[in-house]
Formats: sequence, C-alpha cells, structure tokens
Amino acid sequence: MKNIKTVIWDWNGTLFDDLKICIATENEMLKARNLPLIDSLERYFSVFTFPVKKFYENLGLDFTKERYEDVAASYVAGYESRLPECGLMSCAQEVLEEIKRAGMNQVIISAASQLSLQKQIAPFEIKSYFSEILGIHDDLAEGKIGLAEEFFKRSGTNPDEAIFIGDTVHDFEVAQAVGCRCLLIAAGHHSRDTLEKTGAPVFENITDVTSFLLEFAHIE
Repeated sequence: MKNIKTVIWDWNGTLFDDLKICIATENEMLKARNLPLIDSLERYFSVFTFPVKKFYENLGLDFTKERYEDVAASYVAGYESRLPECGLMSCAQEVLEEIKRAGMNQVIISAASQLSLQKQIAPFEIKSYFSEILGIHDDLAEGKIGLAEEFFKRSGTNPDEAIFIGDTVHDFEVAQAVGCRCLLIAAGHHSRDTLEKTGAPVFENITDVTSFLLEFAHIE
C-alpha cells in the first residue's frame, strides 16, 4: 500500500458539525407542507441520500407540484440562517494540524455550492490547511463525483496516493469513481450500519482517523 500524499475531506458532517441544523431546516420545510416531520436520527438516516432531490422525495415532497430549484433555494436560506449554531467537529482543527505536520496535502471537496461552502468555512481559521476548497456551482446538491474527477485530472493527483474521508455512502461512491481509498466517519449524515455496508473502514469520530493516516503518511 502506497503512502498517502493527499487527504480529500468532505465538509458537511465530516469536518463541520451541521446534522442538527440540517434536520431543523428540513422540519421547517416539512411543517410548511403538512408532511411528517423527521422525529428521530433513525428516520433521518433511513431517508438521507444523494442526489438530495431524491432525499426530498423520500420525505414526501412532490416535484410535480413545485420546482426542485425553489425548494433547494429555500433550504439553503434556512440552513444558512442557522450557521451560527454550528461548529467544527470536536478536535477537527487539531487533526488538520497533525496531518499538515505529517506533510500531507489536504483538500475539501463538497456537494455544497462554492458560495455556501465559503460562508460555512469563513468563521473558522482553517483555510490555510487546504490547498483547494471546492464546492459545486449551484445549490442542487446532485453530488460531487464530477468535481472530484476534475480535481484529480487537473491536479495530477495519483489516486493510489490519496484518500477520501467522509460521512456518507456518497463519499464512498466518489472515492470509487476516482479510484482512491476511502475512510468513513459515523458522526454525520449516515449511520454506522449504513456506512459499514460499503466495506470501507469506519471510525466513530474524526480523532480516530489520525493514527490511521499517520501510518501511511508521506514524509519527505
């Protein structure tokens, strides 16, 4: 197994602890449509998926009656109004610092729009840890496989020397698409049981990944 030179991070639910405000925002939208609320984490985990349009459909939204683009814009507005309630995952900055000291390049690839991603990251002094911070071009959250493929092609990053770290099955799908390793953290938007079905290593929280990464650190 080759050493890891590049760590690609998901943002939401991996480095950024936003699960509660996601559920609160969704419930606000469901209440406005007289649809059943998300009343437990188990319910949320059972319906959350990518593309996010399918997630909304799982919750009962009918896109023959309203435009998905309008729903997505409404969600982003509600979500961003709650951003002050959120913080980084516990010890996230310390983990980023350790990985930086080990000589690994770090990148964020997110299914959030680039503009929203910048707003989410702005309150934290972490931008210097990343060579690139990449979000998609709109608020539709269709996924980030294309974004990851573009990054690998443009940067010349060797997939054998990279690892994708995320909190959802979609993060595993991204890693599979670009041919790199994957590590999943069961502290975000999918349950541990769901993540374990991918066959990728699953850790309870972000601090647990440090020793795994440092074992394969590339140090000049």
